[in-house]
Amino acid sequence: MSAITRGPTLTSTAITHYGEWNSESRAIPALAFFEKYDAVVQSCDFSGPFHDWFAPSAHFFVNTGVTYHSGAEIWEWMKSPALFGTYSKLVPENRISTVILGGHEKGDRLIHQQDMVFFAREGEGKEVGIPVRRTIEFVSGPSEVVGQGVDGLQYFVGKTFWDTNVLTKELARRAAL
Repeated sequence: MSAITRGPTLTSTAITHYGEWNSESRAIPALAFFEKYDAVVQSCDFSGPFHDWFAPSAHFFVNTGVTYHSGAEIWEWMKSPALFGTYSKLVPENRISTVILGGHEKGDRLIHQQDMVFFAREGEGKEVGIPVRRTIEFVSGPSEVVGQGVDGLQYFVGKTFWDTNVLTKELARRAAL
């Protein structure tokens, strides 16, 4: 077994925002960027280009053990039935907290926790939402390619920490009714 390489200990400042977006959260670039990204995800409209949100070199680590290795791969996965393609809209509830930690080599690390209610496309869920607690993590920084990104930012790393089986099982249960 090889030795574990130890990195330096970093001290950074954390910014914590509780609840819904407001003028204070919008004054912090990483939070304002996440709010705009969150609005796109909630609408389930992934018709725009991946590079508005994800850098070409971005990586996304899914709680199932799958890793996507480019912004283009991440965007295709997001709009597929494997993730948001099955749903007509998402409605946030109980936005618990969003924490920004500086010190990542690419920029700011954002950790967000909330309940999200998933609404299946018409006929697939009888328009009753499925609530799921989710935690997601992103690292955002200056756009990798000039002219890409939103407000000059893109995501370089993404991670999910939520039980997607809750959605799968509930959709199957409803289909059997």
